[in-house]
Amino acid sequence: MTSAGKGNGRSGDRARAETGAAEGLKVRDRIIACATDLLGREGYGALSVSAVCKLADVTAPTLYWHFGNKEGLLAAILKESLRRDAEAFTAIDISKMSRREAFEAYLEALRRIVVSERPNNWVILSSLSEARHAAPEILAIIAEARRRQVDYNAEQLREHWGTRHPDMCVHLWLAYCNYISLLYQDTKSLALTEAALQSFKNAYFLLVGALGEPGAHEAGFAEALPALGYDPVPAKVGARPDPASANAPEATQPPAAPAGAGGNRRGAAKSGTSRAASLKRQQKESSR
Repeated sequence: MTSAGKGNGRSGDRARAETGAAEGLKVRDRIIACATDLLGREGYGALSVSAVCKLADVTAPTLYWHFGNKEGLLAAILKESLRRDAEAFTAIDISKMSRREAFEAYLEALRRIVVSERPNNWVILSSLSEARHAAPEILAIIAEARRRQVDYNAEQLREHWGTRHPDMCVHLWLAYCNYISLLYQDTKSLALTEAALQSFKNAYFLLVGALGEPGAHEAGFAEALPALGYDPVPAKVGARPDPASANAPEATQPPAAPAGAGGNRRGAAKSGTSRAASLKRQQKESSR
């Protein structure tokens, strides 16, 4: 065979190998997509190799060739889900945004992920809560996925969203993720999901130190307190907060509520005390 013939042969082999690799990647992606859909719709208990193979129209040996076992498939599902979630945030260009605008963009990306894109990472991790009695390998994969999710979002809040008190934001994020996880026990409750997002937004605004912009203090209370059941004192949104308090590095506590909010709290406390006293009287009378 001539050198030209040998060269053409090698080129043909390389082309066939590349075609085969591309086809293999398509098959792998199809298996992951079908398994993710099954997990989101029917939960961890339905995630069997046979069910996934039927949906993806592949044989069991093909699935095992790509993923090794069920644990490998589960790891691939979680990795792909985390990648999609991360892309939603990294695609946002905050270089010309104020901190407030950047947070609003972040919240909108979060809303799209949680409400619109299903099944998503929250749904998947909620479905995997059924796996508490699963093999240690699967539990380790789930724990790692949760850790990566929290670490990623903590980094976003700390490095890209201008937060001054990252520890407060991490705790807020953990509480929020737990709220979402509880909501997704009923994955059709979109209204409740919207309520959770609004609750997250309100709580964030109450952590005024995390925004640190002129007027953030007043604007945060003006928007957040009514949703929390209080009647705040009318705020001057454009007013600048006290520079000493705005720049204090050790101010790790949320600011005190306005006078109107404090009055409501005191009223609620008195009401709660009187209800408790009334209940005690009723208990004494019934025991006579």
